[in-house]
Amino acid sequence: MAQDEAKYRDLILETIDQLRKRKARPDLERICHMLERRHGVSAAEVESDLEKLVDGEIVIKVDYKGSTSYRNAAKWRRRHVGGHALNSSETGQLVHAAIKTLCENEKQQGLSVRDIGKYISAQKPDSDLLTKGRLLKVIQREVDAGHLHRLVNGNYVHGDLGEIKKSKPVGKPGRPCKALAGTSKSSSTSGKKTTKKSKVGISRLSLVCRSKTIRN
Repeated sequence: MAQDEAKYRDLILETIDQLRKRKARPDLERICHMLERRHGVSAAEVESDLEKLVDGEIVIKVDYKGSTSYRNAAKWRRRHVGGHALNSSETGQLVHAAIKTLCENEKQQGLSVRDIGKYISAQKPDSDLLTKGRLLKVIQREVDAGHLHRLVNGNYVHGDLGEIKKSKPVGKPGRPCKALAGTSKSSSTSGKKTTKKSKVGISRLSLVCRSKTIRN
């Protein structure tokens, strides 16, 4: 299991708890600084172990207002903290690689959970993500973070592509939708009326000027 490979598991959990008691956000920088200062553990080792602990769900990686921090899973309660849980960087990249590799054709309507599972199985046969419940949880985290979008058919695409599909106007190919067509027509009509009025105003002004000149 990934969590058994984390050499500094206990030290990391202890550091997270200490930072929480001090009312300090247990982000990567603070955790690394404390472990390096007190125990001589390098930042690279701490980050590597944190990722393993996140995959093993011993540590929860949380995004709150654009800042990423870490919580001891045994003591963390989502209702007490805003934001949402994140996957480890490696796990997120693996899911996105599946969609990028298998969904290059724009006509393909996203990937199913099964398709993503097949890709991960081929890349990492011994991955903990291959159980359906675990994979669904990982995918949902990516959706909550806005990295993936779930289509009506139940498949998944990258978040930005999902927004494009949602905002695309409904209408016949090559023609604007009725609402847009109506707007452009009314705009052009009002434009013509304004131009016509301005021309009439200019001609009246020129007549007045001429009459004043003749009188003088």
